[in-house]
Amino acid sequence: MQNYSKILIERGWRPRGTPRILPPAPSMRNSQQDCSESVKLDDLAHSDVLDRMEASARQFGQPYAYLFPLIGKRVVTPRGPGCLKTVFAQRCEVVLDAEPERIACFRPEEVALVA
Repeated sequence: MQNYSKILIERGWRPRGTPRILPPAPSMRNSQQDCSESVKLDDLAHSDVLDRMEASARQFGQPYAYLFPLIGKRVVTPRGPGCLKTVFAQRCEVVLDAEPERIACFRPEEVALVA
C-alpha cells in the first residue's frame, strides 16, 4: 500500500490546526491600496455596520454570512490587522498588514471588526 500523506503534503495539504498561507492571486497583488477604507467605530457608523452584518446573516441564513459586509474592509485577526478578501463557510482569507505579499486563512469566528 502506498503512503499518501507524503503526496498530499507535496500538493499543499496541511494537518488540521496548522495555518494555511496562500500566495496572493495575481489580481490581489498590491491589494493593500484597495483596502484603505476602514470601518469607523463612532456610534452611528458602528451601529450601521452591525445592522448590515446582522441583516446579511439573516438574509443568507448562514452564521458566517455576517462577515460579507466586511469584505474589502479592515479587520482584526489572531495574527494582527489586515484586509478581508473572501469569506467561505470554513475559512476567511485576509491580507495581513505584517505580510502584504501573502493571504492568510482563518476560521470565520477568528475575524472581527477593527476596534
